[in-house]
Amino acid sequence: SDFLERRLPHYVIAKAALEEVAAYCARHVRHRVLVVRPPKMWTDSTNTPLGRIGAVATEGVAAAIARWVADDGAQQGMSLLTAEQLVERA
Repeated sequence: SDFLERRLPHYVIAKAALEEVAAYCARHVRHRVLVVRPPKMWTDSTNTPLGRIGAVATEGVAAAIARWVADDGAQQGMSLLTAEQLVERA
């Protein structure tokens, strides 16, 4: 988002670097690699009246990730779970 790019450029750079490491691993190992881009979650940091707006339960996101891990029929290589996909699966 624009806020992150302006206020936290080191976060954006670190995130991009980790996703490139995941892509590299997916190309060079015979395992599945998962990159998760979680949505806004309801945590202690967002446990305010306005912070809850649009936030999803952490349990739902964790469950969606656990379902991905448990899927033995999934293809090898890199997978990406976006915020939208995690909200749908939560």
